[in-house]
Amino acid sequence: MTLSTAGTRIRITARGHDPLPLLSTRGPGWTLVTGLANSAGLTTDECGVWAQLGARR
Repeated sequence: MTLSTAGTRIRITARGHDPLPLLSTRGPGWTLVTGLANSAGLTTDECGVWAQLGARR
């Protein structure tokens, strides 16, 4: 898990060693993450997911 910030944005990244199956981005957990995040997706190596949230001042 990695947490990074830039201004009012927070990005959370969860990575593993193996590529994720496509079904990992379709389950109930993914629905929850994308409902809370401003944007989300797979990492470029397809071994993790990330979500970006906008923080309020």
